[in-house]
Amino acid sequence: MAVEQIRMILIIALALVSFLLWDAWQRDYGPQPSAPSGTDTAASDETGHGSEQPGDAVPRLPQSVQATSKSAPSSNEATLETDAGRMITVRTDVLQVEIDTLGGTISRVELLDYPVANDKPDEPFRLLDDVNSKAFFVAQSGLTGESPAPNHNTQYEFDAETYQLADGSDFVEVPLRWRSEDGVEFVRTYRFERDSYAVDVRVNVINRSAETWNGALYGQLLRGEPDSPGGLFRTYTYTGGILSGPDKPYEKVDFSDLESQNVDRVVTGGWVAMIQHYFAAAWVPGAEDSNYYYSQAANNGRFSLGVATPSMAIPAGDSHELSLAFYVGPKIQKRMQAVAEHLERAVDYGWLWLIAAGS
Repeated sequence: MAVEQIRMILIIALALVSFLLWDAWQRDYGPQPSAPSGTDTAASDETGHGSEQPGDAVPRLPQSVQATSKSAPSSNEATLETDAGRMITVRTDVLQVEIDTLGGTISRVELLDYPVANDKPDEPFRLLDDVNSKAFFVAQSGLTGESPAPNHNTQYEFDAETYQLADGSDFVEVPLRWRSEDGVEFVRTYRFERDSYAVDVRVNVINRSAETWNGALYGQLLRGEPDSPGGLFRTYTYTGGILSGPDKPYEKVDFSDLESQNVDRVVTGGWVAMIQHYFAAAWVPGAEDSNYYYSQAANNGRFSLGVATPSMAIPAGDSHELSLAFYVGPKIQKRMQAVAEHLERAVDYGWLWLIAAGS
């Protein structure tokens, strides 16, 4: 092969690599992005909340992570409520969030520093949304196990409908409450901190019953499969699920995978996420715990991907706090590294990861 031909091939290859590196950099550190074309925020507002209902399925813990060897009864499924919930609005310096009192679902998240389009700087991008069918994406959580407990179908009691991070304050907390017929109290608290896209979700279980309470906290992401943007010269960006664990810190689980086979595994630490161009949402359990990861394909074209903490046995008269971290925001490496090990891999540089990680 002639020297000139080799030189031309090398120039083309260098140009291609340079473009891919530039595109990857732009996705994280470039100008604020416009919303994907499949998201019609204005149209969503016309229908209001509740036009698209999430699935009712509550995850079942495998025997390996249950607190005892008893089989789990269907008591949790009995907590399904039929009344519509109320929306609690939370505003920080970077997030505006709506939490449904029916299930405590995080139903809507707007990113205040990221406009929906460059020509609409005052309209924030909506990452989570429970209305628009193509952009349907919510974060559910609850408790599951042997004992009666509130799940993402349960109606909670609440103190207020509006919370705002006050000037001079570093955080704001939103409590929800539920009490079982046998006297077990559950106080669920969402903690939002200043300049943070991480939300601390804690459930304090206060066992005032006469029996030991057994159960675990779960968090799951429920979304539909969006339309592919297509286009000959559009840069490919992955939209779908991600699982992370000690053996595989970054494992893609796309919608076809979720449809063909359910995730069903126990992993030490790890996290679970749904990612798209520029943005991500993730549930993060304890790094040292043996956590249960699962998925389910609903019959309405939506997919849930989640994680449950190890089951806890709380004796009568005792209390214990269960917790998960929830990240919802832009794919910025430093912010994601602070939440969980390997969460920065959700930035998804593809085969350029090794180059990007060393830069």
